[in-house]
Amino acid sequence: MGPVLGRAPAGPAAGGGGPHPRPLRRGLRAPHRRAFLVAARVQVPFAVSREVAFDFLGDPHKRPQWQSTLRRVEAVTPMPPQVGTSWRDVVLGEVVAQMELTVVDRPVRWAERGVTKGVAMDLTLDFEETATGCLVSAAFEVTSAGAPRFLVAIVRRSMPRAVRKDLVRAAGILDGSVEPRDP
Repeated sequence: MGPVLGRAPAGPAAGGGGPHPRPLRRGLRAPHRRAFLVAARVQVPFAVSREVAFDFLGDPHKRPQWQSTLRRVEAVTPMPPQVGTSWRDVVLGEVVAQMELTVVDRPVRWAERGVTKGVAMDLTLDFEETATGCLVSAAFEVTSAGAPRFLVAIVRRSMPRAVRKDLVRAAGILDGSVEPRDP
C-alpha cells in the first residue's frame, strides 16, 4: 500500500469531476457500453421468387435445415412468424440464444435479434427481385459486453463466411441441388 505519510486521503479530481470533454480515441470505449465485434453484409442469389425465399428463411422451424451451427429450435411462439415471434436457438455446445423477430415485411425485409451470454446479434435479410429469382442481402452486427480479444478476432474472421455459407446452402435446398441438414 505504500508508506504512511500522515496526510489526508486525496480529494476529488479538479474541474468538477465529470467526464473528459473530448470523445474517446477511436478503439476505446466507455466501460458501460457494448463492444462492437463485427458488422458485415453478404449477398447470395436464389433461383426462386423472393416470396419462396422469404417464407423458407423466415420460418424458425426450418432453420436447422440450413444453418450450420444450429442444432434445434425450441418454443416458437406465436406462429406464423410475425413481429414479436420468439424462440430459442440451441447451437453448438448446447448454447441457447433467445431470438425475436423485429421486422417482418413479406417479401421485402425480415430481421431478428438474438441474445446469449452477453453477446447480441442483429440480422436483417433484404429480398430483391431479379430476372432469375431473387437476391438475398444479409446485414448483421454482433456486439458484446467485454468480449475477450481472441473472440473478437475469431468472430470478425469467421462470421461473414459462415453467414454466406448458410445462405448458399439455403439457396441450394430451395433449388433442389442440396439436401437439407438433418440435425
